[in-house]
Amino acid sequence: MGPDLATIRNRTASSLLGDILIPSRSIAQMFEAYVVETASGGTLEGVIGEQTSTTITLVHEEEKKDVIARSDIKQMYVSNLSPMPDDVDKEISPAQMADLIAYLKKPN
Repeated sequence: MGPDLATIRNRTASSLLGDILIPSRSIAQMFEAYVVETASGGTLEGVIGEQTSTTITLVHEEEKKDVIARSDIKQMYVSNLSPMPDDVDKEISPAQMADLIAYLKKPN
């Protein structure tokens, strides 16, 4: 779940690294995380997916989805946090990060 990565190939490696390390600094349009507080007291977070006149769908990692009745929405707002994890640098080595950036910049 995320934007088309083909559009980032012309960006600098340092710009890509910054977005990977601090993902909430720049969130692609249509991939903002939403928080939905329900009338029944629950809270759900995800990216807006399909919408109808009576429901909205929040999409999570691994394409998991929550369909919420609009009538059950108490409050809904955009989160200022990216759905992308912000600790990738703790999960991979500097060499793996360099490989990731090289892969992202690689032409088709």
